[in-house]
Order: sequence, then C-alpha cells, then structure tokens
Amino acid sequence: MFKNLAIILGVTNYQPPNRPLPACANDVALVDALARRGGEFQDVVVLQSRDAEAVKMELAEVIRRYEYDDIGHLFFYFTGHGEEVNGEFCYLLRNYDKSCSAQTSISNSDLDQMLLSLSPVLFVKVVDACYSGVAYIKDGSSRFDSYKDFIKGKHPKIYFMASSEGDQRSYADVRGSDFTNAFARGVVSQSSELVRYKAIADFVTDAFENKGGQVPYFIVQGNQTETFGTYAADVKELIKDMLPPADQLGDVNIAVIENEDCEMDEPVESASTDARTTNLVELVRQRAALYATMAEAQQYIGQLHTLLGTPLVDPTVEQLFEVSVDFSASYDGLYGKEIAQWLLQNKDRNYFASPTHTTEEFETTVNPLFGGLAALTGEEPKKVVKTRRVLSGVSSPLSKDMSFSVCWIGLKPKFQNLTKFGADFTYLVSKTHIQIFYRFKKYVEKAWGDFSVDRYSDWQRTEHATRDSGQATNVVSEFYTSLYAWVLEDVGHTFTDDGKISEES
Repeated sequence: MFKNLAIILGVTNYQPPNRPLPACANDVALVDALARRGGEFQDVVVLQSRDAEAVKMELAEVIRRYEYDDIGHLFFYFTGHGEEVNGEFCYLLRNYDKSCSAQTSISNSDLDQMLLSLSPVLFVKVVDACYSGVAYIKDGSSRFDSYKDFIKGKHPKIYFMASSEGDQRSYADVRGSDFTNAFARGVVSQSSELVRYKAIADFVTDAFENKGGQVPYFIVQGNQTETFGTYAADVKELIKDMLPPADQLGDVNIAVIENEDCEMDEPVESASTDARTTNLVELVRQRAALYATMAEAQQYIGQLHTLLGTPLVDPTVEQLFEVSVDFSASYDGLYGKEIAQWLLQNKDRNYFASPTHTTEEFETTVNPLFGGLAALTGEEPKKVVKTRRVLSGVSSPLSKDMSFSVCWIGLKPKFQNLTKFGADFTYLVSKTHIQIFYRFKKYVEKAWGDFSVDRYSDWQRTEHATRDSGQATNVVSEFYTSLYAWVLEDVGHTFTDDGKISEES
C-alpha cells in the first residue's frame, strides 16, 4: 500500500539579527492547511524554523522514518530565503552565514538526493524563494538535461514549481508570499473538487502574466493528470478565508525577500498604523483557523478510542491469535523514554505533556582517595552501586479530559507452539497537532501462560492536525495493518526456518 507524504519547511525568522518573516509564517500555515485538508496525504510533516543543524537532523529523521515505506506521492514545500552559491540554488536556514554557507544552508542537489532516496512514484517540489529557478534554467546548460535524465531514470512523474526564475526575486507582504497565495488560489478557484497540479500551474502562470519582475518557472514530467488533493466546497471556503483579497496582492507594504545578509528590505510604501493593525489582526485570524478547541481534540481522541476498540479483522491473525484491547486513562505503566526524549527536543511545539523520570541503579568503579598511595597500600579500585535520574515516559494534565491516554493491544496465541505479541499505542496533543506513537512487542514464555516482553520494535510516529478527526480512521487502519504484518512476518520466519509450514499445511 502506497503512502503519500508532504514535507513543509518554512524559515520564518533569520538570525542574527532576529528578523521575523511574517509572510513565510503565513505561507506555512496556508500550505499546511492545503496539504492536510485535501485528503491526499496520510502524513504531513512541518519542519520547524530552527538553526541549520537542527533542521538537517529533523529532515534526516523524516527520511529514515519513511525509508522502508512505499511512497506514492511526495510533496515538498519551502518558503524563505534562497541564494545561488557556486552556481547552485541553496535553501538558506535560520542561522545562515556566508562564511560557512555549506553548514548553514541546504543545497538543492543535497535536498534532491535525500528526498529521491524515498523513491516516490510522484515527486512534487514547490519552492517560494528568490532565485529559486537557478538550478534548472541557467543558460540552457546541461545541468537541467542531466537533472531530467536523472529523474526520468528513477521517477517518471515530477513537478517542480519555482516562484521566480534564476535572476529574479520573489515578492511578499505581511499577509503572505505572492506565489504561495497564487498557488492556494489556484486550488480554491477550480470548479471541480479534484484539483490537478497542471490546473494550479496554469492559474499561477496567468496570475503573474502582467505582474512583471517575477515569473514563476515550472518543470513537468508527467501526464498532467496528477492531483494535489480533493477539496470540498466548505474546505475551499476555509482556505479562501486564509487568503488576502486577490486585488490587494502587491499593492502596499511590498517587501522583497532579499538574500543579502538575510534581511528583509524596507517596504516600498509604508502602511498606516490602522493598516498595520488590520494586517496583524488578519494574520492572527487566519492562523487561528488551524487551532483546535478541547472539544475538537476530544472528538479526535474519542474516534481513536472507538476505532481501536474494534480491531481490524485479519483472517490469518484471527485463526492464530485472540486479540484483546485495553485502555489506560493515564500514561502510567508506559515506559516511553524515547517519546520523552522527542518531547524534550520539540518542547517549542507546545504539546500538553511533560517528560517523567525514574531512578535507576548503575555500577561504577571508584578509585582510591589517595591514588598515589594505592600502589604502596595495595588498595584496589572499588565497584560501587549508585543511582541516577533518567527519562521514563510522559504525563499530561489532559489525561482526565480524554477518553484514553494509552491503548494496549494483546495477541494471545491459540496454539502452544506460538508466543504472545502485542502493541503500545499512545499520543501527544497540542492545539494544532496530534502526534501518534506506536510500537510492537514480542513476548517470551517463561512458564505455561507466563509471558514477559522479549523485544520491542522501534516507535513509529505520525502527525495529524488536531481539528482533522477524519484522519482517525486512516491512523487506526494503518496501525492494525502494520501490527498484523509485523506479527505474521515474525511467525512466518520462525516456521519457515523450522520447515513446519510445509509439513503441517
């Protein structure tokens, strides 16, 4: 089963000095809403605006997380500063420094290599930054032909959408970038719910036809039927509410996203205090559309509770195991130090949870107090047992308000020559996102009916919008499908190695 993945990277402020880019912050919110509400992508990952090392590590983690999945549709979006460095377009990250550009930016070729390693069937890259067409259109050089040949060999379908040609800047104001706003308007302007990339590209082309100074650039290698998503009328209205009026684009407060020193140029025309206040209020109102109420979060968790409590039926699993489901109102009993570590690394994302700790014993060696005399006295180093505080899991003040915190799945064997399997399913929730975590486990039987965990799989993680409770069905379906596949693969290996399948079949 193919999985569709969207990755969004927006650099919304640059240091030093700390210069916020409200346009890029609005771009991220807009594209995030488009990706989540179009029904095309099972997973949408938003990379935070952080320093280069952290962003690169997070991107590498995403690639590792999905490297064994069959990726059908991979969508990548970037908004921020861009610059040509040594003839190649680079994505400038928050702490960009020309003196160490390789460390503080991501080159286009490096990004392509990482993304294309996932081998998607359809690869779409949308870049809203100055000079973003530089890597593909420079003087008709062979680099573009080589790139097309490389893509053709691995990925027969590709869309590359750049906000400007290689020698042009891209424009924005506080309400968002012109190109990204046009991209979104191309989605909501379609009469049909199913929206093709080609239709979006045509709309954007027409939108910039008489604008001057900025000409979007497109590369298409597909049959032009590839779709971005399906948008019902009410979803289109929600997206429209996030967009500035079409006739106001480029009129006032235009700012160039300038690559020089990573700063925003001064506005071409100053806005009045009332206009600035209106823009700020509008920006807040638009972003508020992505924030959920507690009732909406409870609806999502309630959906998960109901669906998890009715396990997906698999004929083979049903004949081999008895599936049980138990829920816990708190996170007590869940040893999830990896989740706690992830929460610490992402504390700026405002999840309603905090890490918990426990005390563990460890053995260490203590040298004699007077080491120089040890040789004379014959005193040997001593091994002593000490204690230390370590991460153990998470807790949340919302536990009392949600229908469950942890779900425990058990697969009790129906035959004496099988062992027990199980899974842990939990989540973290914020006003904007729900992070789903789950892992699988295999038990060892110490005596008849006495099982203890032998090994765990790695934690799997997927992110969804808190307001989008409709994703709960996909989440639970993928969870049970993955669990059963993991269990049956293990059982299959065991009996194939023993030769028992062919003998007993």
